[in-house]
Amino acid sequence: NIIKGSYKDCDDVPFLDVGSNFYHLSGFDKRRVVETLDAIYQVTAKQPGLFYLRDPATQKIIGVYTKQGLTLE
Repeated sequence: NIIKGSYKDCDDVPFLDVGSNFYHLSGFDKRRVVETLDAIYQVTAKQPGLFYLRDPATQKIIGVYTKQGLTLE
């Protein structure tokens, strides 16, 4: 229950839905999770070069990941 899913919105911007266990990870492990997903799927290598992290329970964006790294709200 760390990652719930992923999708692109109507503007082709990628989102990663995080589960409740994502919040229990350390900052280091949160970064490792999103870095690993980016390494596998090369999201930041494509336009727009970022993806948003969203909490599907609250519908709020909790962070963004770019080539510069993870920024949490």
